[in-house]
Amino acid sequence: ERARIPLFADVAKPFLHWNEGAVVRRHFKKGDIICREGDYGSTAFYIEKGKVSIYISAPLKHVKSRKNRQGGAKVNWGPLGLIRHFTSTLVRRDEDEREEESKSRYIHIDGPVPLRYDNPVATLDEGEIFGEMTCMSSYPRSATVRAEEDCTVLEILRNVLYILQRGKASRAILDERYRKRSIENHLRSVPIFASLLSEESQFQEFVNYLRNRVELLRINPGDVIFRQGDPADAFYLIRIGFVKVSQKQPGGESVLAYLGPGKFFGEIGLMSNFPELRARNAPPGLRTATCAALDHVDLVRIKAEDFRHVLDKFPGVRDHLLKIALERLEEDQQTRQRVEKESLGDFLGQGLMNAQSLLVLDLER
Repeated sequence: ERARIPLFADVAKPFLHWNEGAVVRRHFKKGDIICREGDYGSTAFYIEKGKVSIYISAPLKHVKSRKNRQGGAKVNWGPLGLIRHFTSTLVRRDEDEREEESKSRYIHIDGPVPLRYDNPVATLDEGEIFGEMTCMSSYPRSATVRAEEDCTVLEILRNVLYILQRGKASRAILDERYRKRSIENHLRSVPIFASLLSEESQFQEFVNYLRNRVELLRINPGDVIFRQGDPADAFYLIRIGFVKVSQKQPGGESVLAYLGPGKFFGEIGLMSNFPELRARNAPPGLRTATCAALDHVDLVRIKAEDFRHVLDKFPGVRDHLLKIALERLEEDQQTRQRVEKESLGDFLGQGLMNAQSLLVLDLER
C-alpha cells in the first residue's frame, strides 16, 4: 500500500506502524462535503483519486450603515432608551472601496490555489494536498471542500504531514506539483505582480522564468528566516503561515509588522543600491530587520540574482517594489518614533493576527 502511493514511498514502515490510524482513506460520493469553512480540525487531505471543488460560501461584503439626515449612522431606539438595532446594508466590495483594504483580487486560503473575490471557487485534482495550515497550526478551515465526482481522499494527521513535508522524496513530489500547477496561481495572486496581468504573454514569460528557479522552504514556529544585519541573498513570498518582522532598538526588540499569505519580504536589502533607498540610509546589501516564523510557514525563495533579473526584465514590478520599499522604510522610521508608546508585540502575543473576526466598540458613542 505504501509503495502504491509515491508520496509515502520514503516514509518508514515502522513509523507508519507506530502511527496506525494517522492516515485514513475516505471515500466520498459526488456532492459530499469533505470539510466546511469555519470548522476546526487537525488533519490535512491528499486527493488520491477524483476531483474536488474548494470554495467560500460566506458572503464577502462590507457592512455599510445607512446615514441619517445629519450624516451619522441611523439607529433605531427601543424601550427605555436601549438600542434596538442599527440600520445597515451589505454591499459588494467594489461598491464600497476603503483605503485601508488590500486591493488584491484574490483570497488566500488553506489550499494550493487562491480564490478570486468575484468568483471564490476553484478545482483541485488528484495529487493535491489541502488543509495544511489547519493541520499544522490548528486554524479553522478557511474554505469548504466538496467532491465534484466520486473520489478517494487520504486524511492525514499532523505527525505524518510533518514527515511528508520534510522527507526527501515526498518533498520533491510536493514541490514539483507546486511548480507545475500552483506557482502560476500563486504569482497571479500577489498584488506586486498585477502590472504583468494586463499582458498575458508577458506574465507567462515571467512565470516560466521563475518556475524552475524558485526554492520552497518550510519553517518551524519561532525559527529565524534571517536576522537584521545579515547579507541580503534572497526575496521571499509567503504561501502559508505568518512571519514576524522586528528590529533591534535601544530599548529592546521592536515588532514592526506581521505578514501573512500572499505577502512578501526581503526586497529592501536587495534594492539598497537604488539611489532612492540610499537617500533613506538603507544599509547597503544588508537586512534591515529580522524575520521569523510565527507558526508553520511555507515560503517561496527567489535568489538574489533571479530577483535582480526580474527587476531588469519587468520595469512594472521594479517600480512597484521600489515604491513599497520606500513606504516600508518610512513606516519603520515612524514605528521607531512611537515604540515607547505602543507595542505591536503585545498585539501579536495575544494572537490577534489569527483572528477571524474583530468587534470594535466606540465607547464615546
